[in-house]
Amino acid sequence: MSFKFVYSTEEFENNLHMERGTLFCDDAIIKTVLANDLRPDWNYKTAKLCAIATMHAGKFTIFVAESEEDIYFKSDVAKEFTEYDLVYHSANEDADRAIFSHVIGLDLTMKPIRAIKGKGWTIEKHFDLLVAQGLYKGDAIKDIYGGEGFKAMYEFADWKKDNEPQHIFNITSHCLASLMKYVLIQKHKQWFLENYKTNKKGFFIG
Repeated sequence: MSFKFVYSTEEFENNLHMERGTLFCDDAIIKTVLANDLRPDWNYKTAKLCAIATMHAGKFTIFVAESEEDIYFKSDVAKEFTEYDLVYHSANEDADRAIFSHVIGLDLTMKPIRAIKGKGWTIEKHFDLLVAQGLYKGDAIKDIYGGEGFKAMYEFADWKKDNEPQHIFNITSHCLASLMKYVLIQKHKQWFLENYKTNKKGFFIG
């Protein structure tokens, strides 16, 4: 079996003392969480997933697999994503597109979330700039992994060993924190483009 969690964006706006609508975005957002380490070769054909998360129509939806070979996880995710014909925005669209195609068997249209590409222009940097400029107002969005998503694979390995629900909760919490930051960056993409110079391919040029 797979686990499915659905939360409304309003729920987290209330919990984090945000203005209503802060986490609502017209664009669909996606995040994949690996269950195995692809470094250093990054061969996506060997990828295995422990979670897939989306934000769409005011809802956060998170699927967590019971194991890397969880057939219900794959079928549940496929059913969810074939229900809507959407363009998904990703923090790493090329990797997510390849991983999703290989693991789930669906080819999704994806676009980048990051407004600016280049060395050091991580999701965390984008979000920190929003906070520094006062463009994000609310309590801190806390990621249990400190933005280091690869730690989820260790959490998933521990889940398979002891079946402690806390591991699933931690992976879910990481997905939620990531999705919220992705949404805020996506909604402020124009601000980045107006304040930082980039070339035609979106790379920072100073």
